[in-house]
Amino acid sequence: MLRNGTKLARPEYDNILNCTIKEDDVENKLKYIFNVDEYIEEVIIKALDNSVRTNNTKELLLAVYNGKTSHQKHDANILKTKLRDEIKIFYDSIINYQITDDKDEKEYFFENEFSRRSNFIFRQTFRMDIIRFSR
Repeated sequence: MLRNGTKLARPEYDNILNCTIKEDDVENKLKYIFNVDEYIEEVIIKALDNSVRTNNTKELLLAVYNGKTSHQKHDANILKTKLRDEIKIFYDSIINYQITDDKDEKEYFFENEFSRRSNFIFRQTFRMDIIRFSR
C-alpha cells in the first residue's frame, strides 16, 4: 500500500502512532469515517487528541486512503473498494448476529467475524469504529 512513495514523501510520517504498541492506543486516538453505501469519494479520519504523532498518523492515513498524485489516487481507489467490500460483509454479519437467538451462531460471529484478524491494514480499526460510533 505504501509502495507508491506516500510514506517517504514527508519526514514527519516517521513520527506516527504504532498500532502494534498498546500504549499508542490508536483505536482511541483516531476516528475512521467511511460511507459504504455509495461510491467512496474520500475516507475521513479525525484526530481525537492533539498530539503531533496522532496528527501525523491522521495525515499519513488520509494520504494513503485518498491519494495526492494521480498514481496515489488510483491506488487509493483500489484500497477503498476493498475496504468498502469488507465493511459491507461486516455489516451483514452484525445484522445476522442481531437477528439470531442461537448461542452457537452468536459465538460463531465473535470467533469468525469480529475477532478475526486480517492482513488488510486497519481493517480491525474500521470495524471497531463501526461498533463504537454506531451505538
